[in-house]
Amino acid sequence: MRNYSHIVIGGGPAGATAAEHLAVSGQKVLVIEKSVAHPFREKPCGGGLGPITTKLFPYTKSQGVHTTSKVAMSLGKDRIEASVPIVMVDRDKFDFYLLERAMRSGAKVFFGATVKSIDTKAKLVVLTNGQRIDYKYLICAGGFTCPSSKMVEGEKKNVPLIVGKADGGKLNASDTAEIIFFEKLNGYAWIFPKGKFLDVGIGGDSPLSLQKELLEKLLRERGLKLYDRAGWGLPFEVDTIEPVIGSGAMLAGDAAGFVNPATGEGIRYAMQSGLEAAEVVLGKRSIEDYPSFLETLCRLEVSRDKIISQGMRKSFDAMKANPELVSETIGFFFEDKEPPERKPMSDEQRLEAYKKISESIPGNNSKGEQ
Repeated sequence: MRNYSHIVIGGGPAGATAAEHLAVSGQKVLVIEKSVAHPFREKPCGGGLGPITTKLFPYTKSQGVHTTSKVAMSLGKDRIEASVPIVMVDRDKFDFYLLERAMRSGAKVFFGATVKSIDTKAKLVVLTNGQRIDYKYLICAGGFTCPSSKMVEGEKKNVPLIVGKADGGKLNASDTAEIIFFEKLNGYAWIFPKGKFLDVGIGGDSPLSLQKELLEKLLRERGLKLYDRAGWGLPFEVDTIEPVIGSGAMLAGDAAGFVNPATGEGIRYAMQSGLEAAEVVLGKRSIEDYPSFLETLCRLEVSRDKIISQGMRKSFDAMKANPELVSETIGFFFEDKEPPERKPMSDEQRLEAYKKISESIPGNNSKGEQ
């Protein structure tokens, strides 16, 4: 039997950030990580750090392998570009860097260890090798498919995702991160330059067979061949989240479903929830204020569902016709900027809009002449 004041299950961005913060505060911390230390796990993933991530955690910039300054969204032959700086990282190196920060701060890590059971009443974790570990506080941050999160929280809805790497030649160092939409896919594909390769993937609330079909079509069109291909589930619902799972036990990161429901971004919310979970158990944050970004995730989910319900083509055309709407959408999805509330159009405004549309049609006369 071993005793630690704080146990963190999972050494990814959420777990590593929580462990570092706890260790810096002088706590006896153990991280249980299923991967071995060398070589550390390979995780094909978009791996893009948006503006909020690098603002909240400036040290993450040092792990960038490439930086893009623009996001290009396309649907068919139509394309919209917006200025959004994204720092690209290799997930295996990035995740291990975060874990090393925790270890340098004093956290202990059990590599190659997996959890067999958790007793939140007895505050006991049992590993598959039979080792039993007592704790005072527990943070489950082992990812969406982590058995520990299922033991204490149950199943959550997820959507399929396929991701891999490709050699795009000069495109590997492109200044643009691409997001590709399809009319019949409730999701999107992406092509992220990583300097030496491209990270390519697709995901959404649509059948896996359709995603495979659309991804292969995209690869053929771009002349790309995918390697290191992998697939898993991505959290999809926000309103089912219950991050507190027992006395002194909490979920963080993907294990709690803390993923941007509109973009699929998870690293920012993983790290922020790891930090905030540590603050809760240290008494620096109220449990009612965990996570602080839950309301934002709920609003993002509403926006995503609105886009899906009205159809990708209609939503894309609306943005293409309105640069202000593009700016507001990008600001909300990537920079936490709340879009302004828009009042319904009055009858007079609607008539004026119809008039402008009519005048723009060739052959129509603005004075009403035949």
